[in-house]
Amino acid sequence: MTQQTRLINSKELADYIGSTEGTIRTWQCIGKIPAKWCIKIGRSIRYDKVEVEKTLEKCKEGNYNLMEFLDNDH
Repeated sequence: MTQQTRLINSKELADYIGSTEGTIRTWQCIGKIPAKWCIKIGRSIRYDKVEVEKTLEKCKEGNYNLMEFLDNDH
């Protein structure tokens, strides 16, 4: 069985990580969102929930909060 990619929109991502949709859009514009999270479909951007979960797990393992982690380009 292959792992299925779960694509989520910016609102769903914000809800998932405990942020706001505005923050997600700002992070996207300034390049804070890791490229491996993003999938462009036409003019829309979707986020790979599996990749988001991997990043959150790394944060947990390294005792980082998400913003520290993203600031340090891990």
